[in-house]
Amino acid sequence: MTVKKGSAYLLKIDISSTFTTIGGMKSVSIRQGRNTVDVTNADSSELARELLSTAGSKNCSISFSGVFTDAAADAALQTDFMAGTLRDFQVVLSDYGTFEGGFVITQLDHSGNFDQGGEFSITLESGDLWTFT
Repeated sequence: MTVKKGSAYLLKIDISSTFTTIGGMKSVSIRQGRNTVDVTNADSSELARELLSTAGSKNCSISFSGVFTDAAADAALQTDFMAGTLRDFQVVLSDYGTFEGGFVITQLDHSGNFDQGGEFSITLESGDLWTFT
């Protein structure tokens, strides 16, 4: 992957079955995790911890800050945040891949300076199946 500007990364929201770009990215943090299932027992070899393969749940947390590019998408974010709606999002990382799935907005901030464009920051937590392609 070659070096890319942050603006080449996009956050998109599913509005009426079409992914609409909310904004260009200034910064992003993507954290993926997996809960484990411990099956250690008295018969475990040397009492070493044993984990059950392919068990447990996975999670994804995405923090994103950027510049608004679509008023309808901005309005959808605010509505979804207030209602706690689970909605499909995409985070497109140019020439790398796309995270896509159901997320809930857990934090939404708006900011702006008098001589600059409006900015936002958002934190999404997975609440449904998500993929990376």
